[in-house]
Amino acid sequence: MMNKIDAAREIVEEGGIAALPYEAASFFEQKVTARYYSLVGRRKLTLEDYEAVFNCPDRDAINKIGWMFDQEKELLYRFLQEIEPDDIVWDIGANIGIYTCFALNVVESGHVVAVEPAQFNVEQLEKNAAFNGDSYDVFQLALSDSAESVGVHEPSQEPGEQSWAIVPEESGGPETMRGDTIINDAPHLSPNIMKIDVEGAEANVVDGFGDILGEEDLRTVFCEVHLPREDDARPSIQDFGSSLTKLKDTFRELGFNRIEVLESREYGLQLEIKRNSRR
Repeated sequence: MMNKIDAAREIVEEGGIAALPYEAASFFEQKVTARYYSLVGRRKLTLEDYEAVFNCPDRDAINKIGWMFDQEKELLYRFLQEIEPDDIVWDIGANIGIYTCFALNVVESGHVVAVEPAQFNVEQLEKNAAFNGDSYDVFQLALSDSAESVGVHEPSQEPGEQSWAIVPEESGGPETMRGDTIINDAPHLSPNIMKIDVEGAEANVVDGFGDILGEEDLRTVFCEVHLPREDDARPSIQDFGSSLTKLKDTFRELGFNRIEVLESREYGLQLEIKRNSRR
């Protein structure tokens, strides 16, 4: 680990002696800020005109939520711009609720539905959501195209873990559920805006909503498509018997006429899928 003298030397080499007091002040500010957040137990994050508050009981939680927020800023901003005050917003693969919490501060007469299978994430998600409003439901389950017991990939049980995933062709774990089962029981939860991030099972989730995703009221879907990895660290859309091409065709059949790649990562794509352009 770099000691303080080596760190100071590196700062001077990169930015000159004038950079040293600036970097020292910045470091001190970060320490004080982290200490403040841990004392009050929460942290407010802002993105342009949007904001949300998160439960942060310790420094690890502060650092985790900050890192996750930084990773999602671009897509999160596009997501928030699509939300109207009376929308029903679905966050599928909600994790600890970054999208859920920001959406709660946009909807007024609307509602947010957060779906997350991992218990350790759900506990933090519910605490985070409570800081931002009361018009929400949290479902602890994994959505798919059928109701069955599945195997899971669970590398750790730390809140914010992003690699929880259904393992194709395995069983013995939690039960999955179709999305249309939820909406048939609660029609008022039919979505206007949807975000899907489910570690390769995205096509299964879409199929599990049936014709509901073909309704005109659903304007925009943000979907992360997980592509094959060389190290097989996570399942991909192909592991579930689908492909990017098939998924796009499904959305077109459902009446969506614009599919845009917002971001291309090494093992995945962030898609914005719109029925029509409102802007």
